[in-house]
Amino acid sequence: MKALMLAVVGTFFVGCVAPDNDAAQDGEFDSFTVDGKADGFTASQQDIEAVLGVINTATFEELDVEIGLDARAARGIIKFRAGADGRISTADDIHFVTLKQLDDVPYVGAKAFASLVEYARIAITPPACFVVSEYVEGAGTYTKGIELYNCGNTRTGKDVGICLVRNGDSSCSVTTMTDVDEVPAKGVVTLCRSLEGRTGDPVVGFKERCDVQIGTAASFNGDDRIVVFQDIDGDSKFGTDDVVLDVFGAVPSQPDGMPWSNVVLRRVKAEANTSLNATSFETLKWFSAYPADDFSDFGVAPRFRFL
Repeated sequence: MKALMLAVVGTFFVGCVAPDNDAAQDGEFDSFTVDGKADGFTASQQDIEAVLGVINTATFEELDVEIGLDARAARGIIKFRAGADGRISTADDIHFVTLKQLDDVPYVGAKAFASLVEYARIAITPPACFVVSEYVEGAGTYTKGIELYNCGNTRTGKDVGICLVRNGDSSCSVTTMTDVDEVPAKGVVTLCRSLEGRTGDPVVGFKERCDVQIGTAASFNGDDRIVVFQDIDGDSKFGTDDVVLDVFGAVPSQPDGMPWSNVVLRRVKAEANTSLNATSFETLKWFSAYPADDFSDFGVAPRFRFL
């Protein structure tokens, strides 16, 4: 039996790629639980339920290759599920129902559990589809906002975040979550910097159309870039585990001048732009330009601009 000791996990494997060798995997008797619970580990009850769902349905190849478990751990999981007759999908199959059962499988320790959590988080989280459908950069400090279009069939916007890349930065300068519970399918949500500016800023006609204030994440000034992302790991930050949904501008490259200053841009291209490494951004390939005080379409779902 494994010693009941908690192994500390430093980082998750990025994505679901199997490591090059088993030396980086758990030892035969390594453990990730204390008294049958993953105490001290950053796995929620939702994570645990998702992991149990994965190991009860995954094939050997998925466990070994896609998730990247030690082949011996993958074989042990399949052997447990197969029951007495040693065959999957027969009457005596067994399901894992506790972490203790999983922890008792040889070569399943903290590293294997981390890989399973990472895989399960992505597998159970349906990909969002949100793009910047309108960009407003008007005069003053607070007449700034973006409209996000829900191009999916149905989902909440709760796990959608905004990363603002300012000036010469090449990564997020400011990040915030939208914290929107529901955005109807094919609907929009409008995000603005603030409604509490000074007289005339933000201007009348704009602030009345704002759904959510996102503070400095909308403090763009005509040459800043925006990344819309889905927060897969739930840390309210943009990282390698998260999904890029849409990018406004070329993240690593501050453009010359202020090309997006004092203008309203409305999207004309249906698909998302998910490139984080592009060195240039053709604004008119993605958007059409309007006067800075034309807010007539802000908060209105795009018409004929999306497939």
